[in-house]
Amino acid sequence: MATNTILQSLNTSALGAGVTSSNRQVTETFIASGNISAGSTVVLDLTQADNSDKALFVSEGVAAGVPVGVVEIDYALGEDVTVIIRGYVEDAKVDGNSAAVLVGDALTPAAAGKLVKAGAADAVVAFAAEASSADATSAIFVIKNF
Repeated sequence: MATNTILQSLNTSALGAGVTSSNRQVTETFIASGNISAGSTVVLDLTQADNSDKALFVSEGVAAGVPVGVVEIDYALGEDVTVIIRGYVEDAKVDGNSAAVLVGDALTPAAAGKLVKAGAADAVVAFAAEASSADATSAIFVIKNF
């Protein structure tokens, strides 16, 4: 079931607003087809045998799937998973080791649920909200693909 957060405020940080004050984050609930760690990008698990399950289960990373969004907490196999399919994520896994990520760079899923700088032919799932030149967590803005 889709959820969203109604616009709460247009106050700036100078007036005490935080990242959730004007939250435009949208989430969807799926089922974990394996363990998923906090900050990971998840994909629809197209390896499911039943076609109806292919849009119900998500897995970490890029293994035979369609990018959906990012999770903020850890999940175990079979748990209901809340996935941010659009909006700000403060601590997403971003790997800036191979190619430094700059603010505004397009990001695509890579191994282990991480995001990397997207190439011209890559599926873009998010944009960098802060720079990263290491294998760490960074702020991103997920764009809706699902």
